Amino acid sequence: MTPLTPLDWNFPIAGELREVSLVPVYIEPLAHSGELLCIGMAARMGEQTETRVLPSLRRLKGVYGPAYKTLLVAAECALASLATHIGRYGLSSQVGTEWGSPVSGISLGTVITTTSRTVEQVIDVYFRAFSSLAATDSPGLSDEREERGAGISAARLERMVRELLTSVRTELSDNFNRTFQVAQGARALRLGYAGRRIVANFSLLWPTQLTGAVRSSKAKLWDLAQAREGAGQGWFSGMSPHSFELLVHQASRDDVIFPDGAIVSVNEAFAELEAEADRYDLRCRPLRGAQLMAQYLLETEQDGTHG
Repeated sequence: MTPLTPLDWNFPIAGELREVSLVPVYIEPLAHSGELLCIGMAARMGEQTETRVLPSLRRLKGVYGPAYKTLLVAAECALASLATHIGRYGLSSQVGTEWGSPVSGISLGTVITTTSRTVEQVIDVYFRAFSSLAATDSPGLSDEREERGAGISAARLERMVRELLTSVRTELSDNFNRTFQVAQGARALRLGYAGRRIVANFSLLWPTQLTGAVRSSKAKLWDLAQAREGAGQGWFSGMSPHSFELLVHQASRDDVIFPDGAIVSVNEAFAELEAEADRYDLRCRPLRGAQLMAQYLLETEQDGTHG
């Protein structure tokens, strides 16, 4: 076996992660009711302070009618004041007692310390963890944005695998990004990798793009099913691929930027993809990071022992 060069291509790249502190902001919409709604988030990374009102608050119009605008104003006022406080004094575990809200009924949750590439990313993740409004966003344009984002992330993963693999076996470069015509006038079918022994597509399951990633991954499984049929029609001239697989990198508890609830959702998404793969007698293989994916492709192409 030819070892891959030891490049650091794991997800997430450790050097890109920085410490972030963040705190959820709650409001009691009805005085003395005890009910709390997450209305925003404040975060601090180094000298950068970021506060954001929960975008999904506008969905409360269906519950409170025009009065929901009061919640928006309260959220904006409270977060502006909190941002000023954090900018001056930082975001410590005592911020809940140190900061006085200018709006009644506002309180802070527990300060969380984690790591992330960006403040924006970690706020998106924790909105879904702390707010049912964010966690149950309705499908539509948001799904389309997620799917585009998932496609960009998967393309980056594929590019990294290609760079790693071709650093060892230059001739394998031509096996990536292969296209085939299923029928005259039909869209071109694209495969991430089509080699001598294996045909593979690549997928990345990340909490902030999960809905889009699942939809995109299922489409890649369907493409693999078509490719297996095409193998019998001479698509892969001079090659005899015996395995058609979706290689999946999924976020795990090693990625400390994600709360447990987000990881549970990722695991459920992978189980959904496995069930879809079983329907077509395909393989959905979990491999953490581009390094392991490239190593797996290299080993499979050399000895063909993987099934």
